[in-house]
Amino acid sequence: SLTGPSRGIYQYDVAINRVPRAARAGAAAQPQGPGGSGGAGGAGGAGGAEAMDVGGTEFDTTTSRRGHERRGAAAIPPPQNIRVMKKLAEAVPELTNAYAYDGRSIMYSVRDLTQVSGSSYDVTAPDEDGRDDQFTVKLSVVGTLNTASLENWLQGEATEFPQDLLACLDLVMRHTRATDLKRFVTYANSFYEIERARIGDLGEGCAAWRGIYQSVLLKKNGLIMNMDTAHSAFYNQQSVLDYVKILLCPRGQPLPTTWSNEQRRTIATALKGLRIRTDYGQTISYKVAGLGSDATEHEFFSTEEGRNVCVQEYFQKKHNIDLQFPKLPCIVATRKNNHIPIERCFIPNATRRARLLTPQQTSSMIRVAAAKPSDRLGAVTEAARAANFSGDPLCREFGLEMNIKPIEVSARVLRPPEIQYGGGQGSRPVPVQHGQWRSPRNAPYYTPAAPVASWGVILYVRSHDLHDQDFQNFERELVRSAGNQGLRFLRGPSVVQRLEPAHSRIAEDLRRIRNEIDKRAERDRDPPTQLVLIVVRNQDAPIYNSIKKAGDCDLGFPTQVMLAKHASRNKARGLPMYCSNLALKINAKLGGRNFSPLMQAGGAKVAFENRPYMVLGADVTHPAPGSRAFPSIAAVVGSMDRFLSKHYGVYKAQESRQEVVEDFRDMVAELLVQFRNANSGRLPETLIMYRDGVSDGQFEEVLNKEMLYLWKACASVQANYKPKIIFVVCKKRHHTRFVATNPADEDRSQNIPAGTVVDTGIVHPREFDFFLCSHAGLQGTSRPAHYHVLYNDFPEMSSDALQNFTYRLCHGFARCTRSVSIPAPCYYSHLLAFRARCFVPDASASRSSGSSGTSDGAPLNLAQVNPAMKATMHFI
Repeated sequence: SLTGPSRGIYQYDVAINRVPRAARAGAAAQPQGPGGSGGAGGAGGAGGAEAMDVGGTEFDTTTSRRGHERRGAAAIPPPQNIRVMKKLAEAVPELTNAYAYDGRSIMYSVRDLTQVSGSSYDVTAPDEDGRDDQFTVKLSVVGTLNTASLENWLQGEATEFPQDLLACLDLVMRHTRATDLKRFVTYANSFYEIERARIGDLGEGCAAWRGIYQSVLLKKNGLIMNMDTAHSAFYNQQSVLDYVKILLCPRGQPLPTTWSNEQRRTIATALKGLRIRTDYGQTISYKVAGLGSDATEHEFFSTEEGRNVCVQEYFQKKHNIDLQFPKLPCIVATRKNNHIPIERCFIPNATRRARLLTPQQTSSMIRVAAAKPSDRLGAVTEAARAANFSGDPLCREFGLEMNIKPIEVSARVLRPPEIQYGGGQGSRPVPVQHGQWRSPRNAPYYTPAAPVASWGVILYVRSHDLHDQDFQNFERELVRSAGNQGLRFLRGPSVVQRLEPAHSRIAEDLRRIRNEIDKRAERDRDPPTQLVLIVVRNQDAPIYNSIKKAGDCDLGFPTQVMLAKHASRNKARGLPMYCSNLALKINAKLGGRNFSPLMQAGGAKVAFENRPYMVLGADVTHPAPGSRAFPSIAAVVGSMDRFLSKHYGVYKAQESRQEVVEDFRDMVAELLVQFRNANSGRLPETLIMYRDGVSDGQFEEVLNKEMLYLWKACASVQANYKPKIIFVVCKKRHHTRFVATNPADEDRSQNIPAGTVVDTGIVHPREFDFFLCSHAGLQGTSRPAHYHVLYNDFPEMSSDALQNFTYRLCHGFARCTRSVSIPAPCYYSHLLAFRARCFVPDASASRSSGSSGTSDGAPLNLAQVNPAMKATMHFI
């Protein structure tokens, strides 16, 4: 909370630039022109970063993800800027415990620094390697804020949300720890204490670290601090050669002294962008640009020798070091294109992994990061106590105090819907208990798919990994489990082939097995290929991508991929349950309806329930960290029936990291046409959009553009077609967690029960938003979804009605008999966007590339789904 009278806060622009090397005379800093100037620190030291001289001033330059050039403080790494500002504060008493700095170009202070502002200071500050470097710092006033604006907005006396002031106060609360570089590593809004953060090993040279996330928010209760545990992967401190050996020799084989092209690509991808240090002479930090030629091939001119020398000779004569692996490629640094022997580099401690985790690392992270709600709350409370915000001199300077007691809010638990299966009139719906339900014994799916007569199997696995007898047992159980639910397999597979997997041959393998199945189907007068089941040894992205592209796009028949270890199960190890879950996916892919969630008995009804309506889900998946040249992929999915069990999806590639769906108009128009075709020519009278992946700062942009596209889509389908619209943003990437105050209210995992809704206290003061935990906890602490209603053509509809409808949708996900964390259409759009990654021309090479594109970022045409698959839920 803010204490005392309202106060003004000054916002300053911070301009930091390195002093040009030519201007470094080593003398003490001198004033720089009229207006007065001072020096901070000592004499200049050696430089070392790439820079560009412009009009006598040296600007550091980098390139952003979107290709824009950064200069000055925006290009210098934030830790270095922080070191510079600390040195400046030592020389300028007015700054002592009086400023909050973001590490780039923004600084706040409650003090009027007129005598400091506008002046340019010479500052000598150490770099990350401890070497002195020289900088110029200039502070300029760019605006003022007033703490009274918070109360004015809460009381309705102001219309503009005080976002700038909120950002200032958030920075003040983070400043002390964010600038303690020796103790903490800061990433986004999270802090990792270097000596205490490691909690477990992730494999492949990485470890899981636990930190604390914090953010200042303005809610109905006023200013609150959102604190939570945060988890991230960090590299172990190790030599680069040890890390390379982990990647190339997972079974402990000797490191090859020369590398194949594929091995070279693997290591270049793993190291690119990584911060490393040398272990000879004065330790120097570099950023890896890639791999170059080996130490015997790369030559450069040596001023000491007066001739060209190779890297190997240079190290022997300059450093008296005989390289053990001279034939391995050198690391190429971004600084001056330096070539460094890979064996003389190491990855320092506290280096965060920015690249995607492998599936095995992700599984390990989930396991080690899981914490019971009470334990998580205890860790956060202890972190708040240790931070001592109320005792922080900077917080006192800004009038900030914090009560570390967790906020208590009122919550309600919604009644779950009932689940309707098939069986004709009179069949009883199934009750939901604790977020899950049992499929009724021998009761069919709501609408079973057509009987399966033409299907085949490919075993991309050797016999010692999956014995023939084990697979035959699995096949019988799958046929039995599916049959119990009404999905009939009329006979065994037409073809079973055991093949050696190679992603370059996948399409041909599938084409050949389809032809064999079709020959038998024609002979027996059965339909053409209905399904191909593919068993693989492990989660191999190139193989999976090739299978899905060939089946969904090139050949046009459903494929079901599964791991060999699941086929080796027996009844005691859950084989019947696995087969039952697998049958759910197969039935949905083949056009069946598994079940339908019914409106909650006695629950508040939505106004549109008795008229045709369509529920839309939309999501945009972005390239993986480090993938700069690839566009994003947008997906939109719409329900096609009143049972909320059949959905149609469309996807498009768009500009990289662009969150607004650029082709939203055409995509929604296609869904409306499909709805009309599936519903006797009738269009939906209501559209309910659940939009995933939108941050708070993007609400206005997404609403203004995508709502306009929605209206245009409707107009393009039929003149004067104006359905009513509800537009809801669904967020999962947030740090709000709930713990039941009464243990009797917990579920079996000690989490809040499924159906818990919170719409008081910590929600937006003026707008309609709510938290809904729609799923039961399995491990760790449940994360509720945060729903924000941006547009609503039904102002008379109660909040209970929309919350109940949203909760009902969370029970319609066809892949499991449990409620899920977000509405099914939203979940489907996420699955479709990720499936579309497989349709990129080079997706077979790497699933982590994230999207489609060329080296210059130009969009590619994604492969389109085969017309035979277009109307199916192939993405499930």
